[in-house]
Amino acid sequence: MPLEETMDLLKKDKVKGIAISGMMGTGKTTIMKNLNDHEEVAKRFDMVMWIKVSVGESKENLDMSQLQNAIAKRLKVDMAGTSDCADITERISNELKGKRYLLLLDDVKADLDIHQMGIPPCENGSKIVLTTRESHIRCPRMDRVVKVTYLSSKESFRMFQDVENCPKLKDDREVEACAWKIIRECGGHPLLINIIASVFQKKDLKLWSEGFKSLKRFSEKGQHELKELRNVIKFCHDDLEDTQRKCLLYGVLYPEEIGIYRDCLLECWEAEDFLGNGSDSRKAYIDGIHILKSLKISHYSRKMRVKVCYDAQMYQTGIELLPSSLSKVISLKVLYLSYCEYLKELPYSLEKLEHLEVLDIQDNGFSTIPSFIGNLKGLRRLRVSFAKCESENDAKEVELNCNVISKLSKLEELIIDVKSPRHQSNKVVVNIIKNVVTLKNLTKLQFCFLDEVVDVIQVETPITDLRINVPEANILYTFIEETRAWRNIQHIRSFHFFIDCPNSKLPCIPKFCEYKRYVRYCNGEGINHPIFEVLANVDAFDLMNKKDIKHLSDLGIPSMKEVQGCQIESCTALETVVDSVILPNVKHLYMKNLPKLKSIWND
Repeated sequence: MPLEETMDLLKKDKVKGIAISGMMGTGKTTIMKNLNDHEEVAKRFDMVMWIKVSVGESKENLDMSQLQNAIAKRLKVDMAGTSDCADITERISNELKGKRYLLLLDDVKADLDIHQMGIPPCENGSKIVLTTRESHIRCPRMDRVVKVTYLSSKESFRMFQDVENCPKLKDDREVEACAWKIIRECGGHPLLINIIASVFQKKDLKLWSEGFKSLKRFSEKGQHELKELRNVIKFCHDDLEDTQRKCLLYGVLYPEEIGIYRDCLLECWEAEDFLGNGSDSRKAYIDGIHILKSLKISHYSRKMRVKVCYDAQMYQTGIELLPSSLSKVISLKVLYLSYCEYLKELPYSLEKLEHLEVLDIQDNGFSTIPSFIGNLKGLRRLRVSFAKCESENDAKEVELNCNVISKLSKLEELIIDVKSPRHQSNKVVVNIIKNVVTLKNLTKLQFCFLDEVVDVIQVETPITDLRINVPEANILYTFIEETRAWRNIQHIRSFHFFIDCPNSKLPCIPKFCEYKRYVRYCNGEGINHPIFEVLANVDAFDLMNKKDIKHLSDLGIPSMKEVQGCQIESCTALETVVDSVILPNVKHLYMKNLPKLKSIWND
């Protein structure tokens, strides 16, 4: 097998460079991915660099500056103060000198000058591996060639069976015979086998024969392999449901070399009304996730091109001004303008975008949210950046921003990028919560600090399920006070509160899923805080790293009669768990790292 052959060559000292050659779809990039992730490779080399040399169906390599930038970024070489190719070459060469490196150059389309890129001679066991479709490509230091050919019949059947995941394939002669016919149509082409097997995986075994007849109509033997590939992909495309088809075509708009952000893709699907959910964004999200899973979108070709409409994605660009014509695109629903550091302001004319539903303006050149954004009454999702709240001016700026946001009555999701570490920003969080909790449709409020992301609020509408993760108890108390949820806490079907927890996604208490009302409190100081009153209404709670209590009753709660599960961990001053009838109905009690514990019950 090509991967094993390549691994063997990497162990040979005399081999400096390996060219992996083969037609499109024969698995060359998969080999590179396996080399990049291989544990044995990581042990053999000080550094592994995987560089994409060309983009999509281009017939040329990326230009030298792009290749050098990719290598410099991987090496974390400081590129500041220079754009000179020779200087960058020297910096890369100096960084690699004396190191045992493996350079993986994927999809080489034309002759390549490795020396000009800054790659030093392959010493100390360093090696270069490249993949190419072209047998005539010239590249220095390539002294071995690994041919990647099509799979044999047995290998094809094994791959089809693995993807299909059908244990009955060999038990039913008729189905097995049909499978062999399908495999022969794929001609040993791994990409085709992967796609076709995924399609037939969804079909009832009784319908395989009809499916094969449809596939046969699309197959044109004797034609160029790219045409054969397109025909098979068309068969797979036509086999999809109408909604899946639209979503797939939208997905292939994205360039092959970039990743697709799942949530952005789902937002665009929703804006295009592919999912047919109207104004129910929660259902649209769930349906979109389901479609993504069913498509296994990475298995399909991205070579098709269709017209883009209803969304714009200018993020991470060097733009300084938006075109005035943008305000005339009144049907625009999604606008991504994040990380455009040179964009100093937004034109007031954008208030004409009355149909805009999603706006992302994080990390731009302006420090305050333009006041006209408050006029975008159709906005449902907003992502913005807030400055630090360390001075009186900063506090006023946050207040102005909050006033703009509070006018967006349809807002469902608000993500705020706070320009300071979490422990310095609690004042910002409290201020924002006080101003935005009046938005009746808000179901998600998330803060992205410099050092972490905190999902402060996630709410099911109407408020029957509530998830809150906050850095300190005061913030949770502020939210509960401002929303008046405190008096209605008994009527909330399910709530999960996490206070100062480094990882709220992994609750410590066993059988966590059995408890609908749950609180996890970590690292807090002080007793008799009003927030502890919520423990009177929980099914289970974790108490971790609280160093200032000797008994649970020190929390100031007379009874936690609803509690059935409780975990106490690393409360180093705790001597007795209960000294009164505070947990009358507890069924499961877990204790860890309580060095001063003398008794569970004082009697």
